[in-house]
Amino acid sequence: MTRILAWLTAIAAWGCMFCALSLAQALVERQAFHVAKIAKASGEYEITQAPDKASLPMAQRIEGQFFKKGNFERIEWTVGGRTATLQWRIRSGSGLPVRDGEPVFIQPRELRAPLETGMRLRLVRMSFPTGYYLVVYDKRGELIGVLEIIWNT
Repeated sequence: MTRILAWLTAIAAWGCMFCALSLAQALVERQAFHVAKIAKASGEYEITQAPDKASLPMAQRIEGQFFKKGNFERIEWTVGGRTATLQWRIRSGSGLPVRDGEPVFIQPRELRAPLETGMRLRLVRMSFPTGYYLVVYDKRGELIGVLEIIWNT
């Protein structure tokens, strides 16, 4: 009888652990971009070409293409038959560790103003190796939002 009770206790503990892990994972996915706002950046960039507001829908993950050329990097995607481009110049640190021409996904996690030329981007690594956050600051240094960049290597 004691063994059966011990096994039932162990099974219940494992079940509770898996339930807690699944709930915590969903919370981390929803809140991780808030942590990116205060995390240490590995690179800083300046936007040299910004897409119009309609080209970057908030609640949607967009598939695009990443390109590098010297000190400039850009992501291009198509929305409604039109090509949109987000291009930046590396000011300090390293660029995105993505190969030229590789497909990427971009999703605005929070964006309180449209992207404009001259805004700054800070690169913050996600908790998994193929994703980064681009934390967006306006020209005065105020936090505007966070873009999520994910690619498949």
